[in-house]
Amino acid sequence: MSKRWFLMLSKILCGVLSALMIGGLSACGRKEEVSHKEQAKVGVSYLFDTNYLYHMLSVAKCGYDNDYSKKYRSYHDEKDLAILKENERFITIKGGEYKGELLDIALAPACFQGRLSAKDYFKALMDGEISTYAHKNSEGADDETDEFLSTIQEKIEALNEENQEKLKLIAKVFYDNYDIYYEKIWPQSEKELIEAKKKIEAYWKQQDFANKWEELTGYQYDEKGFVIELVNGIQGGIEAIIIGNHDLFSIPTEANWDYEIHLMCHELGMFLLLENLFGEDINDNEKYMAMEALVEFYTLQIIEDSTASMFDEQIIKEYEKMQGEHPEWGAEKLYKAYLEKEL
Repeated sequence: MSKRWFLMLSKILCGVLSALMIGGLSACGRKEEVSHKEQAKVGVSYLFDTNYLYHMLSVAKCGYDNDYSKKYRSYHDEKDLAILKENERFITIKGGEYKGELLDIALAPACFQGRLSAKDYFKALMDGEISTYAHKNSEGADDETDEFLSTIQEKIEALNEENQEKLKLIAKVFYDNYDIYYEKIWPQSEKELIEAKKKIEAYWKQQDFANKWEELTGYQYDEKGFVIELVNGIQGGIEAIIIGNHDLFSIPTEANWDYEIHLMCHELGMFLLLENLFGEDINDNEKYMAMEALVEFYTLQIIEDSTASMFDEQIIKEYEKMQGEHPEWGAEKLYKAYLEKEL
């Protein structure tokens, strides 16, 4: 089973700040790296703010606990980590079980992609000054950024008093530890991200996965493209975290390289079919495995020697059977035929 986490920050929050940012400095002065391959259909990136957020979740044992978190946990105050851990169910999600009530707000900087200052955002949250922050950053901003900030503000205002206080505590932890991460951890973490990025780019360029997905399905990637965003600290936990047109993955190791590449190729296809076929079905638990299996059905045709099967093999075999009986059927017909038969 794929360790997937759809970070559903609402349609606005997922889509508003998903435009690709190529190089340059982020609003908080942290350099972000994005490069394009396969005629801009696929990029490989890493972002400071996203890595920081998941670093804090990891060291606080919120959904992650691995060698990375053990290495860096001592850099942070135990009381700060305890606050995050105590509020774990408010800032994490577990598919089919719960979605944290403060998740959208606390992890919103993962959507900023350099356009807004995450540190200033957390300061505004802890001080209860999000309206001032929103007003300041809306001046001269494009309509999408303005809408993004308005939506965040509405979500915060809709919280009850108890959860607003929880949010302030959580925001203070993120604010207080921001510079610790930047000064003491980020330099080494960025080196690892740069190395992994180069390796994945070189491999991805040889494989031409995006064009293969288009040929198999008949669908085309739009101008946003698909971005593999690398994140340190999420090894061994939930990944394949979709945020707009970005998909978050841990840094592949030599031991799990085949698995991670397989998952990246699978997610490349999931992104394409989400945009062109599945749409709102992604929120329907009954259809979820049918979607994943169809994507895996095509993934196994692209990575022919892959042994990293990670989805419902019974449904995949059903798609294989239908394709064998109806070789002219495309992705849409296969998907709908399966749903009509099984649901």
